[in-house]
Amino acid sequence: MDEDFVKTFRSAVGVTVTFNYDTKVLIHSRNNEVVIYEDPQSMLAFRMLYSHFCRSRKFEDFHESLCNLMKSKKIKTEDVMKLIFDDINDNFDNDGRQVILAIDELRMSKHDKTVLSQACSLISSKTFIIVTHLSRARLQELSTYSGKLRICPVYLPPLSESDIEELIKSLDEEVQKRLQEPHVKSLLIDTNGVPRLIQFVVRYMQTIKIT
Repeated sequence: MDEDFVKTFRSAVGVTVTFNYDTKVLIHSRNNEVVIYEDPQSMLAFRMLYSHFCRSRKFEDFHESLCNLMKSKKIKTEDVMKLIFDDINDNFDNDGRQVILAIDELRMSKHDKTVLSQACSLISSKTFIIVTHLSRARLQELSTYSGKLRICPVYLPPLSESDIEELIKSLDEEVQKRLQEPHVKSLLIDTNGVPRLIQFVVRYMQTIKIT
């Protein structure tokens, strides 16, 4: 791997965005119907601001406070990225650091096509984009950006039983005991080695209180 690229990547500033339960899509009920009241064009921008400047608050509170200060609920992703770069340059004496925009749980945004399009529009010589949880349709659409982007899909292979055993050994003893229970081991096998399913099983077992 190119040493200059490795150096640049390691010194880059990460802006991590997720659409999971930490910053879930904001909804409300109206006439017994669930309605998304976030603007799809601003979903990514709001989370970029939240990630870089205000992670100590709940996202919903941050979103509401910011909307109350604005005339509309719309923010442009390119304006947010410029603001983030201005802040980085102020803190690192304009040393030319790049940004890694990491977007997790894209499909949970419920507007993954819009969010992905906006993310790709931000890619430049100063910005890397990493995205997880893409549908097959979104992967196919990435080819439309191939003229200006170098796209490298990374597929997570299923874990083998020995891989799962190594994972269990890395956890604390109490959790290890829970995961060694026959019914839990059977559940782990039923995941067919899918990393995300294994993660959920392990996380769930970590929350259970043994009485």
